[in-house]
Amino acid sequence: MARKHKEVCYMLVTADRYQLPLDLADTLRELSHSTGLSYSGIQKVYHGETAIRLPKGSYAVAKCYIVKVNFENDPADKFLT
Repeated sequence: MARKHKEVCYMLVTADRYQLPLDLADTLRELSHSTGLSYSGIQKVYHGETAIRLPKGSYAVAKCYIVKVNFENDPADKFLT
């Protein structure tokens, strides 16, 4: 039996009821670089589960959340080509 690898990614989502994705990164540090926010600010939002204000002009919304997405990658899966 093939071993399953647990993978995670982090999504920046809107702070409304729809939580639409704005950005996606493999680590919180990558998310901080792509958004222009400080790493410590990103960590506070992620661990505190509060909204963060985005820099003006970078996104169409003013506030967002950070969500951790867990998924498993099974090497035995076959994709249709």
